Amino acid sequence: MTYKEWNALPEEQQKQATYYEPSIKEEPIGSYGIDWMNWMKEHEPRLVKKLQTEQKFLTIARSVDAAAWDYYGVLQDEYYRNNRQPDTYEENVAYCQAMLFEVDSIVMRETVCVKRSEP
Repeated sequence: MTYKEWNALPEEQQKQATYYEPSIKEEPIGSYGIDWMNWMKEHEPRLVKKLQTEQKFLTIARSVDAAAWDYYGVLQDEYYRNNRQPDTYEENVAYCQAMLFEVDSIVMRETVCVKRSEP
């Protein structure tokens, strides 16, 4: 049964049918989800195999990606509130680079590079 076939079933039959995890082509995964997959493959290869067998790996990657981008937005807003934006172009470029580095490193450390077995 393909994902489209499973998705077309009435809700009651979907619950009875075997869960089908959409492929990356059917439902793409964002950059943070890809980073999480790579981190998990490097640090938790046994768990990756288990999650792939249970058809949860890509679903968790999608939820990590969504959570990471939500957190990114929150941190970016917080950075803008707590740090005055400079007046000159050169200072503004450095300011943006610092913000991107700080926010991205926090998101990677606290959201992406974390062992997960549930979405």
